[in-house]
Amino acid sequence: MDHWFDTFTRTLARPITRRDLLKRLGTSVAFMGAFRWSAASGADTQRCASEFSNNGLETRFAATASVDGSDLYLFRSTVVSGTTIADEWEIQDQQRRPFFKARAVPLSGGEVQIAFEFARPIVGISTLALVTGDNGRTLSGALDGRPFASFATTEFQRPLRFRDGLPMPHVEGPPGLGPALADLVRRSVEGRSSCAATLRAGSEERGGSFRLASHEMGEATNPKRRNECKICIASCYTVAVMGGIAACIVIPFVGCAIGAVIYAVVADVACLGYCNSTGAPCCPKACGGGCCTPSGTCLDPSRGVCCGPTETPCRGRTCCDAGLNCAPDGSCCAAGLNVCKDGCCEAECALDGNCCKPPGYYYCEGKCCSSFNKCCKGQCCPRATDQCHYALGCCPVICGPNCCGEGQVCRDAANGVCGPCPAGQHPCADEGRCCPDGMRCCPGGVCCVGDYCEQNSTTGAWECRHLR
Repeated sequence: MDHWFDTFTRTLARPITRRDLLKRLGTSVAFMGAFRWSAASGADTQRCASEFSNNGLETRFAATASVDGSDLYLFRSTVVSGTTIADEWEIQDQQRRPFFKARAVPLSGGEVQIAFEFARPIVGISTLALVTGDNGRTLSGALDGRPFASFATTEFQRPLRFRDGLPMPHVEGPPGLGPALADLVRRSVEGRSSCAATLRAGSEERGGSFRLASHEMGEATNPKRRNECKICIASCYTVAVMGGIAACIVIPFVGCAIGAVIYAVVADVACLGYCNSTGAPCCPKACGGGCCTPSGTCLDPSRGVCCGPTETPCRGRTCCDAGLNCAPDGSCCAAGLNVCKDGCCEAECALDGNCCKPPGYYYCEGKCCSSFNKCCKGQCCPRATDQCHYALGCCPVICGPNCCGEGQVCRDAANGVCGPCPAGQHPCADEGRCCPDGMRCCPGGVCCVGDYCEQNSTTGAWECRHLR
């Protein structure tokens, strides 16, 4: 059995004359006297353009018509973004007030949901919700919240049967407005053929990946830019062009415009739904709400962003180019840098993962030592004045084979004898001598009063200097 979409497209492909078209719209040639296009008709009154976004493609169409000297403006936007699709219509009056809106989205299983909104000068109805069923063969929904029985898409001329048993509401509007709306819809369908031609003619954009914001936002690729996707979307626009306008749904005054939208979007949106389904040309690989190219890799499903074919996902945060390493914080480390637990490091990483980054730290046999402390036998000495004993490790004062404790001096280095300073004196580090309290120990056995030691450039003797 043929799929409904195949049968539908064959029906759309049948030739139809302008007179037949008007009959199917429920109008007549005589009626067209009340409907006039604005003086600047044709290409001057309609425009179509397609534009790529982060992970999608948007096609926008605008057209203008005139009814009894009043302008009407139609705006249609079809967005294929990530794994979502929306086909939105809006018609405004001469004061740019919207009074006819429609939004179509694909549902699972290939069905389509269409929501309409109406405002003055259309009176009598406010909303219409429609859903295709039975694989696209039927329509069901509700008019202003009143459900009606489903009907076959081939039975548009049958009156709606409301489940509450009440009749159709009385719908009114200015003369000539209903057919003008339907014709605007027709023009949007036919006008998009120029977008289809542009998409087919455009070369494939191989931008690779593009940055969304900072590297913390990651990078993303857009499979909608691929030629296969452009051709698929262009074919959807062409299918709708072949069909033009079909029958009017039996709702007074706006029925032909509604019927036109239904026939314009059911095949269109269903076709776009196929193009954008997982594994199809516009979404080779799904990534949450986004899509990746065939050679891309999903970076973060929660954001729907992907990495390019030569990039490597890094912690769900960014994409690293070939040759770069991924750091635990989600940054990419350039060649020559080590990857430590706190990010990229231009020095060595300690065994605990920390970066021994100069000038504050340096690498010491698996540890990071402060630049003020010595590295001794695989340990960072706890005091800046500590010395490294060849056998005992970090030592406040080296005294031959022994190590003197804090507050002691070496009395006999040959025998390793340590001792305290006399009362009122303090030890001079590892010099084995003492200076009176309040005086500074300077090299060369000098004890003096001052803020720092400095060697006299003339005599070579060490002296104390004061901060000015």
